[in-house]
Amino acid sequence: LHLRTSGQKEINRFDPFALLDVSPDASGSQIRRAYRKLSLAWHPDKNPDDPLAASRFIQITKAYSALTDDISRRNWEKYGNPDGPQTTKIGIGLPRILLQKEKSLQILCAFFFAIIIVIPVSFIWHYSNTLNYAANGVLIETLQFLGYYISESTRTPMCPEILAACAESRSIPTRLTDNQQIKRLAGCVVEHKKRVFTLPTVMKNQYLIWAHMQRQHGR
Repeated sequence: LHLRTSGQKEINRFDPFALLDVSPDASGSQIRRAYRKLSLAWHPDKNPDDPLAASRFIQITKAYSALTDDISRRNWEKYGNPDGPQTTKIGIGLPRILLQKEKSLQILCAFFFAIIIVIPVSFIWHYSNTLNYAANGVLIETLQFLGYYISESTRTPMCPEILAACAESRSIPTRLTDNQQIKRLAGCVVEHKKRVFTLPTVMKNQYLIWAHMQRQHGR
């Protein structure tokens, strides 16, 4: 604790004897007498114009408590302050298995495996995937494809096929039952233009888009 008062020297640490101006071997009556004298002299009501009076009064009260109260005295002797420890303690709750000595080697190996292999590989995998995407989240391959096929002469009937041929659409996995279902769907939808792409995946996606646009949801 640091305290500076008018005409007083700086107190570098909490010293109840110095605060009460008594010797370390002072008797109980001497301590009480000094406390009454100083508490009256430094009471905030008697010093309304002194902003340090209240702080000084609190320190005197703590000093008296440190020398007369058993709990406050133990706190002062152990922590240097009658109020107890003044530092903040932060604890981390860990599973009990992490604290078992017989499993310390396995835990250490798992830790290094995660640090040396799992985290770097995950970062590299994520970074390599982000290289395939533009800032707007669209695959760069799709942007290049759209830039090549879309021009001023592009008409609305071409949009379903272009959408079906984008990289995101072509990456949709194909199931074994798709052929049968798509053949049945092909007889229900009406295509408004001649197909340009004959790739099976693109054709499947195009049929699905046309069916959705033509409200063939029950097929």
